[in-house]
Formats: sequence, C-alpha cells, structure tokens
Amino acid sequence: GSEMSAAVQRFTSQSLRRAAATARAQAASPLATRTALRAASSRSVSVTRGSSVSMSSNSEPVVYVSKRGAAAPLLLPTYLSDARGVGRFDPVSNPSGVLQLSVAENQTLADLLTPKLREIAATPSSDGELGLFEKGMIYYQQTHGTADCREAVASHMLRVLSRGEYAFDADKLIIGAGCNAVLENLLFAIADAGEGVLVPRPYYAAFEFDLAARADIKVLPLDVRSGGFEAASYYPTKESLEAGYQAAVERGITPRALLLSSPNNPLGFCYPEEVLLNCLEWCESKEGMHLISDEIYAGSVYRETAEGQPPWVSIAAVAARQERPLGERVHVIWALSKDFALSGLRVGALYTENEAIRTPLQKLNDLCQVGSTTQAMVARLLSDRMDRGTLLSSGRRSDSRVLGDATDESAPRRARSRFACK
Repeated sequence: GSEMSAAVQRFTSQSLRRAAATARAQAASPLATRTALRAASSRSVSVTRGSSVSMSSNSEPVVYVSKRGAAAPLLLPTYLSDARGVGRFDPVSNPSGVLQLSVAENQTLADLLTPKLREIAATPSSDGELGLFEKGMIYYQQTHGTADCREAVASHMLRVLSRGEYAFDADKLIIGAGCNAVLENLLFAIADAGEGVLVPRPYYAAFEFDLAARADIKVLPLDVRSGGFEAASYYPTKESLEAGYQAAVERGITPRALLLSSPNNPLGFCYPEEVLLNCLEWCESKEGMHLISDEIYAGSVYRETAEGQPPWVSIAAVAARQERPLGERVHVIWALSKDFALSGLRVGALYTENEAIRTPLQKLNDLCQVGSTTQAMVARLLSDRMDRGTLLSSGRRSDSRVLGDATDESAPRRARSRFACK
C-alpha cells in the first residue's frame, strides 16, 4: 500500500544520493579520504605499514590508503553496499525506514528458527551444566571445521542436495564464514591472480567483489542467451562455453573455472541434467578447467513440475548417474544463508575431492573460520528432529528435507547413495 510505496521511494532516493556522493568523492580524490584527527602536526605521522597521514594545505589531515584498498568497495554494487546499513521499515518503531528488497533473506522463518536456536543454545553440556558450550571449545579447532559440524553438513547435503544419490565425505568438506569466503579461497587455490572464471549471464552481482577484491580473479561474463526469455534460452551450451573461453584467451586471460549458480541466481530456474552433464564434459575437455556448482538455493526449490520446469538436480547426482566420482575438478558450495535464512551465522561449506588443494584450503580457511559455538549449534540444528506440526502451523510451505533431519520418516530409507565417494 502507501506505506510500502513510500518506503521503496525512500530507499531508492537514499541509494541514489549515496551513489552520487561516492562518485563525487572518487572524482575529487580517488586514493584518499579525509578524516578529522585531533592531532595537529606539520610532519608526516606513520599510522600503518604502507600508509601515512600528512597535512594538507588547509591543515586538515589526509589519510592515504592503498590503491587496492580504495578500489575494493567500488567492486560491490551500490544497492548491495547500502543494503546492510539502512534502517529497516517498521510501521511503529521505524516508520521512516525502508523495505529491503535487494537482499535474499527469508524472514518468514524467524519465528520458527529463533526459538529452535535458543533451545539448542540452552542444551546441557556433557558435564551437565546449562548451555551448549563445552570446555574444549575455548581452544583452537580444526581449521576446516569441527568433525561434528562437518558430519552434520555432509548428511544434510546427501539428503537435500544430492537427494540420496551421492554420499559426501565429511573429511572433504571445508566449513568457512559463508559462501563468499569458501568460494574466494577455492579460486585462490585453483587460479592465479589475473586469471579468470566464466560466469553465465545474468549472475549474482556480488561475484565481482567476492572474487576480485583480494584474490584478483577476473569475472568473465558468459553470453549464453539463445532466444527469448524462457529458461532454456539461458542454458549454457558447449558452443557458448567455447566462445566465451576463446574470447578470454584472445584478451590474454586464462579461464580456470566455470561457475554455475544452480539453482540459477537471479533467474531461479534449475539446470536440466543434460545441461549440467554438457558443462561437466566441456570443463573436463579443457586442461586445468574446473567446474564450481554454487548450490546455495538447493533447498529452496518450489513447484518443480510446474510450467515444464526441470526438476532440481545437483551436479553430484549427475556424477552419480554416470557412475563416477565428482573428481578433482568439480566442487560444490552450499551455505545456511538462504534455505535456513541464517545469513547472520556466517556458515558456508565447500566440498572438494581434490587432495592437492585441500591443505592450502584448510590453511586459507584459518582466516575465515567459524566459531566453535556456532559450529556446535549448526551441527545440532542439522541433526535434530523438527516437528512437522510446527513447520506447517502457519500455513507456510516448509520442506522437510531442509529443516532438520527427520520430519519425514521415510527419509532414511530414501537416502541410499548410488555412489559413495571413497
């Protein structure tokens, strides 16, 4: 109604004003930002390694930052950089706030998951004391994730991603601080600075920031559209993949990976099995080319048979149907941010069977580990039985594969792996 319209207008005007201010600041001083420092001195004062504070002609200090530091925020679209800083609209407590339409958060799950997480946090520890916290949690943990958390995530991926067709080995999982962190580390390990990753258009806008800001990976937009606006027009083919690859090579950029958002983000469709198989075969025909399947929305697939849409299938299930492992050049990414609406917990998972990069990945993950208490809560959340009546009480659609282990008593019988990775 009128409240929503006004909130949207406010958000749009705020974003435009901030974008204009950013542009003006960049034009005036692309490598410097002014700060009000109390200290007044005519001499240069060292503040950090590689940067300094000096006095300008009007005696106002100017703090210089590195070129890469100044450039990093510019890689993130303005609407995303603003998204987490604006006040959210509430008709009572914050009527001047905005309705946030640019961040994928399923807020309808809050009244279900918040009590559940509180219940888990209050679970007695092994020594009988109140609270989930165990004595050993105060010490360093395995950098790639605790055993309990990795086991729970592996079981969840078997049930939800591969739907019982491919068993994920917990020892081949890396648990890090969100999808973007584990994805960045993966590209850091398989590609050198200046090399590229092919991404079919349209794609998740923040890939530009996630892959370029620190790892210096070039995002190579891949034109795949072959017709109108139906889903099939956006399926990559071996021909479109080859064209994108050769175009990058001609620019002097070596592509190292094909990154698929599956289900597709932002278009929302699922790739058919034959499309994924074609992508897999094409990648394996190229020396040193990897396939990365970002399956963060795997548990959020609705109306699979409606309007001729193909059913959900993971790249892992595709491999199982070919009676083969994923292998050293196929990697799967998942997180709790979308299916569970738990973006604030910052928990992502990378599955790879490439032993050569596993040690580098574990060491890189030292910079983005998930806290021991958060991992303990995730392990319990993915393992606990969730009551079906609770899930359906408000009339929402809830998928028993996503929320907890066993709302569907037949799930353990259905979850028979056709291919168990050794």
